[in-house]
Amino acid sequence: MDAIPQHEDSTQPIPGTYREIYKAMNSWDSKEIYHKISNASPVDLNVKEDFPLKDMVKFITEYSKGKVGSNLITITVADPDTYQMAAQEPERFELVRVRMGGWTEYFAAMFPEHQKQHERRPFFIPEKKSKK
Repeated sequence: MDAIPQHEDSTQPIPGTYREIYKAMNSWDSKEIYHKISNASPVDLNVKEDFPLKDMVKFITEYSKGKVGSNLITITVADPDTYQMAAQEPERFELVRVRMGGWTEYFAAMFPEHQKQHERRPFFIPEKKSKK
């Protein structure tokens, strides 16, 4: 299966393609994971390269304090175009790494089907500011 285009300005957006990071993590905020006996259930997050640094620092800080949910996260920072270019020109993008399930891999070294699977993952965006 080909990768799904992951562009925010798509005329036919795919439901769930871009999710607010805190809302998405709510489903992982379960009392069972706070007993410190659970096997880690990795939550793999893709964010675009323009994800604001202050929002990432806030998110990681909240996560480290146990206020966000889940007990293991991996975060990959790359734009959809970066994945596509890395697949086409692996030598030029040899340092692009993706995170999944608690481990990392160089994107260019992955099998094409694994690259496509990673490209299909949803992207997460910062919390939207409410209009007052």
